[in-house]
Amino acid sequence: MASVLGKGKYSKIYRGRSHPNGLWHAVKVDNTHRKASYAPHEVSILRIIMYPKEVPHIPKPLAYVKTPSISYFAMTLLGKNISDLKLESPEQRFPSGTLSRIGLQVLHALKSMHKKGIIHRNIKPSKLMMGHEEDGKRWRLVHVIGFGFARQWAYNQDKFNPTKMHPRPLRKKVRFRGSLKFSSPNAHLGCDLSRRDDLWSLLFTFIDLNGSLPWAAERDHSILAKKKLDPEIVLADMPPNFDKVMKHLIELKPLERPN
Repeated sequence: MASVLGKGKYSKIYRGRSHPNGLWHAVKVDNTHRKASYAPHEVSILRIIMYPKEVPHIPKPLAYVKTPSISYFAMTLLGKNISDLKLESPEQRFPSGTLSRIGLQVLHALKSMHKKGIIHRNIKPSKLMMGHEEDGKRWRLVHVIGFGFARQWAYNQDKFNPTKMHPRPLRKKVRFRGSLKFSSPNAHLGCDLSRRDDLWSLLFTFIDLNGSLPWAAERDHSILAKKKLDPEIVLADMPPNFDKVMKHLIELKPLERPN
């Protein structure tokens, strides 16, 4: 292990070197004394997404080890997250061209995981990272990370047709998951989340990277749901073409495939 790359509420991420090839990786270390550890779940989700081949915009899980005191898994070493890069920019916002490039790559990642029956449920700027500057294949790619809240929205039960997915039954009421600022309005209303909700979070990520979110200080779920469904509030500082995006998200049924 070398330097600490970052830390969350329950884990730390280190820069670690593997043996015998000497390559650098990110190593996420989780305290297994806690009642709930996200590490095994996150590894299993990544393996589902990566089977049978690697997905360019998602870090590759390389190894997972669990001991009585800690668990850790090694994955692709990445660079800075998009949230930090925004703060480093002169106006603390990204130009439209940069937003478009980020959006297209995140959409590619979401489409790949949705096809495998996985929804992320926590898309936000800090969960998006650039590739590492020393990685010739990935350094210009945007990556989606942080699959601790991810869930299977559908399963494949047809061995003769591996692309055919069978949706899980929707639950009538679920507890809130995600971030108050970036979660979809459906999350605040206690609805079971689906593919459309990852796109709601991506829309709010766009708005944040373009400046700031108008409900950033709000904590009440009912008020947040109302504000996030109001186009005049949501799209106040966004280009006109986002009107169609929001209209499409509002009209989508829970199990409909986003267009």
